[in-house]
Amino acid sequence: MRFVLDNCVNRNALAFFGSFEVQHCIDLGWDQLSNGELLASASGNFDVLVTVDKNMQFQSNLKGLQICVTVLDVKGNFPDELQAAIQRLLANLEVLKEGEFVVIEP
Repeated sequence: MRFVLDNCVNRNALAFFGSFEVQHCIDLGWDQLSNGELLASASGNFDVLVTVDKNMQFQSNLKGLQICVTVLDVKGNFPDELQAAIQRLLANLEVLKEGEFVVIEP
């Protein structure tokens, strides 16, 4: 499974994905893309877009896109909070479905 982290996710979170393939949108040169452009670019290249943007699911449409968007419902963007949320995400990979938003709650 291939993950891409949204610009709003602390880059230190890259370390919490273990052996999974994960990249940050900054490293891909995608940090200036709008949400729609980011989703279109990631679709088909990554399986999951990970974000902390709780509004993305209300502002974006995944219809026709080959990606799942996972919203980490954390209070801040600090490594310890992200690590716990990412551990929950990785423990529940079966809930990730292409074309859907999934919220990972504390």
